[in-house]
Order: sequence, then structure tokens, then C-alpha cells
Amino acid sequence: MLPKNLFKNGFDSGDGSIDVDSLDHIRKFISDNFKKTKNINIKIGSYKLKHIAENSIKEMNGFVSNGDFIASMILEGYEYKIDRNNKVNANFNLSQDSVKSFF
Repeated sequence: MLPKNLFKNGFDSGDGSIDVDSLDHIRKFISDNFKKTKNINIKIGSYKLKHIAENSIKEMNGFVSNGDFIASMILEGYEYKIDRNNKVNANFNLSQDSVKSFF
């Protein structure tokens, strides 16, 4: 289940709709590239991760919203915490090693 407060994270396209195809592409990217850990990783947040996704998923035409990325991580079973310094971003129980190849 997705939290209701994702709409402030750019999950809502403006007209109240959600592009499910976008979530499918993002979720596939996540499942193919990222690994879960027990602890929340505060070294990299959703905003930086969404840039990795938008640079890697050709079907997204160079754009992934932060909210769509957060929703996709949650739907893939990742735990999250809203970033206390920037409430529109989130951190996940994501292995830092799984993102190293993107830098």
C-alpha cells in the first residue's frame, strides 16, 4: 500500500492520475539493479536515485518524478523514511554497493 502523503512528492501528475506504465518501468529498473539491506541508507536519497533511474531507463525519455520513484521503491518492498531535512525526499533500505556502478 502506498502512503497518502506521496502526492506532495510529485506522485500526482497534476490531474490526479498516476501513470502506471511509468511505475512498471521504474520498478523493473529497481528490481534489476538495486539490493535491499536491513538498515535505511542515509547516504543517498530518492532525488539522486531518481536521476540515476531517468538516465538509465530509455522508456522514460529522460524524466522520472521523485514521487514515482518513491512509490516504485515502496511497491518493490523497500522500507523508507522521509528525509528530515527535505520532506519531499526519502531514504530506503538500499545497499550502497548496488548504486556504486552508476557513478
